[in-house]
Amino acid sequence: MAKRIYISPSSQPDNAYAVGNTNEQEQCRKIAAALKDELDRCGFWSYAGLSGTMYTRAAESDKFGVDLHLPIHTNAFDGKVAGLRIMVSAMGGEAEAIAKAIDKYLAPVTPGKSDGISAMPNLYEIKATDAVCVYLEVGFHDNKEEARWIIDNTELIAEMIARGLCEYYDVGYIPAGGTVRLFSDVDPAAWYAQSVAYCVANGLMVGDPDGKFRPDDPITRAEVAAVAERLHKMLA
Repeated sequence: MAKRIYISPSSQPDNAYAVGNTNEQEQCRKIAAALKDELDRCGFWSYAGLSGTMYTRAAESDKFGVDLHLPIHTNAFDGKVAGLRIMVSAMGGEAEAIAKAIDKYLAPVTPGKSDGISAMPNLYEIKATDAVCVYLEVGFHDNKEEARWIIDNTELIAEMIARGLCEYYDVGYIPAGGTVRLFSDVDPAAWYAQSVAYCVANGLMVGDPDGKFRPDDPITRAEVAAVAERLHKMLA
């Protein structure tokens, strides 16, 4: 039987992004919708709660009898902090294992440094839902660089979450259209196209916000360092 996943995006429209004239609710709903498409394509049963509040969605999640409740939020602090944060009810159980699988794929592509996984049993959706709950804060919307990245990478964020869930539940990941998404300046027939596809699929490289990979440009020391860090996280 297919695993059942309830996606619960933020319902906080007052949390404005540092750029883009948008807010936490709008962007998290976009991620949730994209994630539903990913999960449905891979054979999961999924539902994205795109209306209501965390209270109504927690009750709806319980009504559906899902296996996983997945809140999706963005965070804010001082405009400088960035990175992925994942919360669970307690360490050492299934929720932590699922969180680690998501962190493996999503953390390497996030601009900031992942803060890892922490136990936050008093968060409402964690304590109020019957299902295992993994609470994602995919970045900091008061950080201009990361806010722009979140806005520009809805599909990538959804893809990496889906890849983590597929790995945990031992489900084969099916890319959109049956092929790994490439960049606008990478010819699918190029000799290096499959290598680029591998790097994208495994979160090692993400390209530019405008959808370009720049295959003919010299690589910088900073780019080498970023790839090395992502590879280290993937193999850790």
